[in-house]
Amino acid sequence: MKNLPQVGRNLKDHLGISYYYKSKIKTLNNQFNSIIGRIQAGLAYLLVRRGPISTSINQSGGFVRSSSERDYPNVQLYLQALTYLDSPSGTRPVINLDRFSGFSIGTSQCRPTSRGRVFIESEFLYDPPIIQPDYLSTQHDLDEATESVRLIRQIASTKSMRSVIECEIRPGESLQSDDELLEDYRNRSDTVFHPSCTCRIGKKATYSVVNPRLLVHGLENVRVIDASVFPVLPSGNINATAIMVGEKGSDLIRADAR
Repeated sequence: MKNLPQVGRNLKDHLGISYYYKSKIKTLNNQFNSIIGRIQAGLAYLLVRRGPISTSINQSGGFVRSSSERDYPNVQLYLQALTYLDSPSGTRPVINLDRFSGFSIGTSQCRPTSRGRVFIESEFLYDPPIIQPDYLSTQHDLDEATESVRLIRQIASTKSMRSVIECEIRPGESLQSDDELLEDYRNRSDTVFHPSCTCRIGKKATYSVVNPRLLVHGLENVRVIDASVFPVLPSGNINATAIMVGEKGSDLIRADAR
């Protein structure tokens, strides 16, 4: 048994939000709400590994600066050729698509500075932990949130985008001020499912949980090998970084077993 105060602290995650648009042209909503369309998509994948099933749900995207005053790309953009506004809250049911032509443009901050924590309040094994992400708890994150959604609006207002956009469905063009956009961001944003850094790596237990060999400080043969050891949150998706940690962890275990 070892008391390590840093366990569960420094929780970081990417927080995302999407703006939804009704489209003047057909999107994946139309295809997947049609039996024939679903069959065509399935056959395209089975026969030639092409079509919408063969691609990411994000048809387009990239890393950009949320404003010209930023020195480096600080937000990630996502474009999905579909919408699912009627899906239950707190889930990712992209199968139940809306029955109109629509698409979405989403964004998340690459390096948020807000930090949360995970902790327990019970001695019983099956009681769930308390998770406090503390999103948008710094002025830096609040500023980037406002800038990023205004960037979405700027993209949607270009000539090429206006040619395919019928209207903004959500949050709706009635929201214009920074306060209104930020309040909508607070109400509708959600995790991008990249929680990390709660057992971060470091040389000393005063600010970390595991050492550079992924061993828990003060314990023998106990390692943490997952995204929680990240010292900082990666700018983008964490999948490749988590795989790298797993590969490195397996190398360390094999080396110590010799």
